[in-house]
Amino acid sequence: MDGGEHWSSGQGSALVVPEGDYAAGAIQVRQTDAAANASADTNNFASALRVDATAPELVQLDSGGTVDAVPIEAGLHLVYDEPVILGDGTIELRDAGGVLVQAWNSRNLEGITVLGSDIWVQPTRELAFSQGYQWIVGAGAVKDEAGNEPHGISL
Repeated sequence: MDGGEHWSSGQGSALVVPEGDYAAGAIQVRQTDAAANASADTNNFASALRVDATAPELVQLDSGGTVDAVPIEAGLHLVYDEPVILGDGTIELRDAGGVLVQAWNSRNLEGITVLGSDIWVQPTRELAFSQGYQWIVGAGAVKDEAGNEPHGISL
């Protein structure tokens, strides 16, 4: 990672690289046999590489109202600290009794928009006045491009 100045030992066919961004050619790989003979050729990663092991963090949450009063036409707006995509988990809206009103995931996109680090969820079902509702962003519902998933939340 420093042009071949220093080498890290490894084993087998796997390579462990610390989290970060690497320019094309910055990572070089060589093999050493049991007699400590290093291969004459080194292999470079021909393209840039990003190693990302950090889950996205929720930095802003807006449910369209105050703690005591949210308009029934309000949706949910989530903002993460990096671009995200929908995963296999679900984002749910449940009524005060815990009954599922509507659910969204990567296979059901009706009423959901993902743009960069922002997710907007808008119920398409009619909601009742003076009824309590709960949003649940389940584990695996959101992930970054590397597949890292934040913890689920309930509000």
